[in-house]
Amino acid sequence: SERARAGYASSVCLHHRYVVSVRMLAYLISASKSSKASSFLKRYVCLRNTLATRSRR
Repeated sequence: SERARAGYASSVCLHHRYVVSVRMLAYLISASKSSKASSFLKRYVCLRNTLATRSRR
């Protein structure tokens, strides 16, 4: 069952990416209590927004 193995691998990869993003989010939330991190977060959001608007065009 090669297809089943591939599907399992992709689901594991997806889960791993999800866990990593959640961990990063939690880290950013805990770090955002410091002003340095909040300024970085603002810059990151701004950068992400500009990238999103660019890709939409």
